[in-house]
Amino acid sequence: MGLATTIKVNRSVCDDRAICIFTATESSSMRSILNLFSREHMTLVVYFSRSVISLRRANKVLDMDANYVIAKPRGETDVRFQYAVDDFKTNFVFSSELEAVTFVGAVHLIQHLAVLPRPGKESPVSENMLSQFTKYALDYAEELWSLVLWQKSYKFHDIVDILRSAVTELRTSKPNMNSIALKFSDLTERFGGEASMEQVIELDSSACYTMTPVAVLLAQVSALYEHANCICRSCH
Repeated sequence: MGLATTIKVNRSVCDDRAICIFTATESSSMRSILNLFSREHMTLVVYFSRSVISLRRANKVLDMDANYVIAKPRGETDVRFQYAVDDFKTNFVFSSELEAVTFVGAVHLIQHLAVLPRPGKESPVSENMLSQFTKYALDYAEELWSLVLWQKSYKFHDIVDILRSAVTELRTSKPNMNSIALKFSDLTERFGGEASMEQVIELDSSACYTMTPVAVLLAQVSALYEHANCICRSCH
C-alpha cells in the first residue's frame, strides 16, 4: 500500500520548516485597503504545518489563515487572490506560469492538509470534499505536465491519468473508496522519491526547506490517500 512512502511524504510537508516561497507583484484593492504594500515585488510564503500564507515586503508582514483564502488562475502568470476575513481581493502577477501554477497548487495543498484528521482534532472529511481536492490535484498535475513533467519522463503522465480516473469514479453514485485509496497509494509509492526539497533558505533566522513543484504534487496525492483511507476506515 506504500505506507512507508506515504509517511515519508507526509513528514516532509508537515515539517515546520517546509514551505513554498514565491515572488510576485500585486495591483488593486489590497494595497489601497491595507496600505501596506506598494506595487514593488513582495514575497509570499506558504507555511504548510501552520496553515498560514504570509505576505511580506521589507519589514511588513501580513499572515493569513489559509482556510479563508481563494486563489484562482487568471491567465498564464496572474492569480486572483481573495481573503474572506477582510473581504478583499487582488491580482498577483508572478514571474512565470510555473510560479503561478505552483502557488495555486500550494494553496490547495495547505487547505487540504488543514482538514485532514490530526490527533485530538475532529475532521470534516467527506466524499464530496475528496472529490473537490482530487479535481484540484488533477488540474495541477495537468498544468505541471504541460509545463515541465513531459520533459522529465513520460511516466509522469500516469499521475494525470490516474487522477482523472479517480475524479470520474468519485462522481459516480457509489464510488469504490478502497479502489480509489489504492490508486492514490500506488502513485505515492511509485513517485514518492520525486518529493524532494529544493533548497535550504534562511527565513526569520530559521532554516527552511522550499518544496519543488513536483513535491507539492506528490504531497497532494499523499493527502488524497490519507483522506480516502480515512473514509474507508469510517465505513467499517
